[in-house]
Amino acid sequence: MGPVAWSDVAGFAGDKETPASAGDELGTLENSQPRAQRVRVPLPITGNVERRLIAQLRSVVDRLQGEQESQNIERVIVLEFDPTRSGGGMGSEFEDCLKLARFLTSPSLNGIKTVAYLPQPLKGHALLVVMACDQVVMSPESSITGLADSQGGRDPTIRGSYLQIAESRKTFPKKIAEGLIDPERKLLRVESDQGNRFVFADELKEFERTRTIDPSRTETIFAGGETPSLTARQARNVGVVSRLVKNRSDLALLPQDETFASLYREESPGTGCVWDALAAPLLALPPGRRRRILLLGLGGGSVARILRALAPEAEIV
Repeated sequence: MGPVAWSDVAGFAGDKETPASAGDELGTLENSQPRAQRVRVPLPITGNVERRLIAQLRSVVDRLQGEQESQNIERVIVLEFDPTRSGGGMGSEFEDCLKLARFLTSPSLNGIKTVAYLPQPLKGHALLVVMACDQVVMSPESSITGLADSQGGRDPTIRGSYLQIAESRKTFPKKIAEGLIDPERKLLRVESDQGNRFVFADELKEFERTRTIDPSRTETIFAGGETPSLTARQARNVGVVSRLVKNRSDLALLPQDETFASLYREESPGTGCVWDALAAPLLALPPGRRRRILLLGLGGGSVARILRALAPEAEIV
């Protein structure tokens, strides 16, 4: 992934918008910066919202791809999900969301990175569009609510579509995506002899046949029997969200070239940067053998926090 200068998004802070080419308020753009464009996604996605958004996105993509030919810079579209018309997007139509999600995962967006920005809680089938983006950014007060029984998560077509979109982007871990559309299943995160794994409670016995787990470190992600949901920090913790930002202007501060080794975030020991990989060898050891760690390398400033999270009792040198 090439570097993205998120300072280009700083223009969002003023919230100046120009109307869409169709002359309407849907999908309004921030045109002051050429390398990162914001498209407002009004919720719920119903009626002709999806068609007009796709037309708007095609226009933005054509412009960005044209600029990319003369400048070797990664292009970004930030989709800001705006639920001011409804309570967190409830009422979005599944078929409309699926059409929009398929467009976002189509070859039409080759060379374009899409970022879902959730400044407020999100509910309903708009989740499918979020899954279709390359990256998810949330405000600390935001949340993601999965499907209730009444929203058809058990319907083979709906379920298959969600899993297909999730698999194509891999922004949501597979088990997290499954858990968000199946409110009846309990999802756990277990610490095994081969690292942390997401496991459904009804599959735990089968998992334990080939893995050794530490029951004291088992964590419930979704309780089952109720509509699944994730707070922003939980979504960050399970690998859905790459960054938490307090407001739109903070998007300008997001490091995207993955070279920042000493980046500090109170909510998570991980940085999302390549230096996090220095901690990976520790996962090859069972928890009981993680007693003394020698760390060498430029990434030590941030990796030490990851090591401490993985081995809280170890001596780190």
